Amino acid sequence: MFYAHQSPPKSLIPAKIAIVGPPKSGKTTAANRIVQEMGCVRISLGDAIRYILEKQRHTILGKEMQEVLIKGKEILPETAVRCLEVALMNAKCQTRGFILDGFPLTKKHVELLVEKGIIPFKLFELECDVTECTIRAMKDRSDL
Repeated sequence: MFYAHQSPPKSLIPAKIAIVGPPKSGKTTAANRIVQEMGCVRISLGDAIRYILEKQRHTILGKEMQEVLIKGKEILPETAVRCLEVALMNAKCQTRGFILDGFPLTKKHVELLVEKGIIPFKLFELECDVTECTIRAMKDRSDL
């Protein structure tokens, strides 16, 4: 009976998923649910940048990111995708798969991801009414 009640095995093919949508549309919530179900890694652009700044700070990319942030410059799409590419080289991302949370943001990001061979199998675009997104944002502010 033990074997009859086990959950099915995880997929042998690592998941490659992207979830996009407006702020407060539920991207991270959806990503976290998929992570629980599939065991893959959720990664946002912010996560990728933090990874570079913490684990790769002595590399050319790490130094470039430090300079960009110290000077308050905008992160170029090419730099953002390079950060993501390095973060996705993590063994967990390679073996379990990943969910890009809130990325890509622009057509340029999509083109650069394709150029680097980072092509999600599935892309979920969440929609949320502007009023609902505003209510959620205000609720989050009041929780602080």
